[in-house]
Amino acid sequence: MANLIFIHGAGEDARVWERQVALFGQSHKVLAADLPGRGFRLAETPLTSHEENARDIVRQMDRAGMARGVLIGHSMGGGVALTAALDHPERLAGLVLVVSGARLKMHPDFLEKARRRAENPGAPAEPPVALAETVSPAASAECL
Repeated sequence: MANLIFIHGAGEDARVWERQVALFGQSHKVLAADLPGRGFRLAETPLTSHEENARDIVRQMDRAGMARGVLIGHSMGGGVALTAALDHPERLAGLVLVVSGARLKMHPDFLEKARRRAENPGAPAEPPVALAETVSPAASAECL
């Protein structure tokens, strides 16, 4: 059994990992982390750097009793995962970067959607990227 730590991207929260948590939670210990200012931690002040968010992830791992784990980060969460891996290699059992990289350029439309969502968290979520742009047209309905 592995410890799996899922880290959401900018403008998202831990709910983005619901299907992965449901599937992998059957055979692994799973933590879908909300970063400060997102999801269940909406009232907290967001952190301003990958280093701060990486330290927060390590604290969440400690609270969950995870000495080591596989960090899985989407987009900005990948930057946080990569930073945590570099700053705390002893905590790393693996690293998965999903649509991420060491240098991320954000499309202005994505940043505008994230700003609107931050200013009005109760409004219906507007997906940062249309589903049609993230999934192959050949994908079956079960993948969606």
